Amino acid sequence: NDTTDIDDGDRPNLEDQIPECGDLLVRRRGSYYVFHSSVLEFLDQTSLEDYIGPGVKGGPHAFLAEMCLAYLTMDPFKTGPVASRVAFQERQRKYPLLSYASTYLEHHLSLVTSDGGTIPATLRSLRSLLQNVLQCEEPRNTVMQVLRLTNSTLISYAKSEDLSHFSVPRLPNPLHLVSWFGLHGVLECSEDQAREYSLEHDDLGFFPIYYASMGNEENTARWLLNLWDDGT
Repeated sequence: NDTTDIDDGDRPNLEDQIPECGDLLVRRRGSYYVFHSSVLEFLDQTSLEDYIGPGVKGGPHAFLAEMCLAYLTMDPFKTGPVASRVAFQERQRKYPLLSYASTYLEHHLSLVTSDGGTIPATLRSLRSLLQNVLQCEEPRNTVMQVLRLTNSTLISYAKSEDLSHFSVPRLPNPLHLVSWFGLHGVLECSEDQAREYSLEHDDLGFFPIYYASMGNEENTARWLLNLWDDGT
């Protein structure tokens, strides 16, 4: 068949594909649009050639994880979490992709990591971006603010304890965040450093193992306990 026409039966079903875009695309009056102008702003400021060459290294989830991490390190978030719930709601309105980047980062990373929970060494850019977010206080706490203010368990706890500072998280180290994700293997540090991290609590008094248990991350909880296994 020499024709270049595409039969209707061969056309992809957009109704089936759009949900795969998460919250990035919405349908209005029969047409599809990016959810917010910040999506276009991010894509305009980011060279996709840095991510997509002849094939996507690590597959689409590696690409999407990098996009999430790159978004989290953009200028609007370099000041860290905002100071109130009202300011948080305004930030969410202005930068709705922040919610996607913080919430779905775990999902994309989990589909990139190996059985040992580590990111393949070939994905150098992804590894570097992730460590930048984990080791830097501002983006780390920015992510935690989104997770904390959208988690019903923590919100209920804060209300019961009347925690006025609940909205502005202060995580002393990256192990709190990766324990929530259940991806302890992505943290690049020595075992001695990991032990020190495991004994530090955050502003709510929670140790990393609490976040692992809250997320039903059994493997990470066992790993945290095994840090102190002396073999006896």
